[in-house]
Amino acid sequence: MFKTATVINSEVQKEISKKAYIIWLTALIVGVIGLVAYIVLGTIFPDVSELDLLLFFSMPFGFGLVFVLTIKKQIKSVQTLNQVNTYEFFEDHVVVSTVRNMEVVGSVKIYYKDLTKSKETEKYFLLYLNNVSVLPIKKDGLKKEEQVLVRAFLNLKQLKVEIKK
Repeated sequence: MFKTATVINSEVQKEISKKAYIIWLTALIVGVIGLVAYIVLGTIFPDVSELDLLLFFSMPFGFGLVFVLTIKKQIKSVQTLNQVNTYEFFEDHVVVSTVRNMEVVGSVKIYYKDLTKSKETEKYFLLYLNNVSVLPIKKDGLKKEEQVLVRAFLNLKQLKVEIKK
């Protein structure tokens, strides 16, 4: 039916990782605030400082720090991939071909019914193969009519779009 391509770069990775990044950044901030409060209160009131409170706040701090740094590293490393996904849409499936360094490294036929979930963001359609693997489709590469078809294929809510004749 129709084709489009999406360059896999840091912008795409940021979009995919946005929710996890916010969660782990929040955990990091809560951990930092708790640890600072523990140190300040422990200094002012030496009797109050307990090990449980330190452990309670060190967990979100540690996990938040590790995952925020991991997400940042993923966003940086995707730049070196030099990868483009091309999508060919059909009524019941999409064919995805991955091109890396000007060579097709893989091609797969995915039925829409086999997707774990799909969602639409401001700039992308995201097709989830499972909880971890995501195929991003940049909306800029699609005409308005094609975006309407993609929403229909993925059972997403249709936006009000004026189709010019």
